[in-house]
Amino acid sequence: MIHTKNAGIIEAIREVKRLSISKSLRALYEAHMKEIRDRNARDDYVRDEGIAIGQIQGENQKLVSQVRKKMAKDIPAGEIADILEEDLTLILRIYDSLQKHPEWTDEEICHALGLVRQNV
Repeated sequence: MIHTKNAGIIEAIREVKRLSISKSLRALYEAHMKEIRDRNARDDYVRDEGIAIGQIQGENQKLVSQVRKKMAKDIPAGEIADILEEDLTLILRIYDSLQKHPEWTDEEICHALGLVRQNV
């Protein structure tokens, strides 16, 4: 047997061994490897999707926090929308929710307005 630390040669040796097994064993091996690749692809997708959702939720909570701070300074909703360069309709929804429920956290406001995906 060849002893080497070269990853390319080691992989080539594995491939030669794989090709030398019987057709039925090779089919099982290929199915197993496909399952592993599919699982890895699903895991990567779910992780990336979770990261993206988390970033969006964080941005939405930050927006609610900014609106709350500007409301505390008695800045009207239209001006807040201009300052934050956000859609007036969204700012009005946040503004109204904060007026009705000042005790709610930013996260609770986001949930109430549907700005947070709950089943990530």
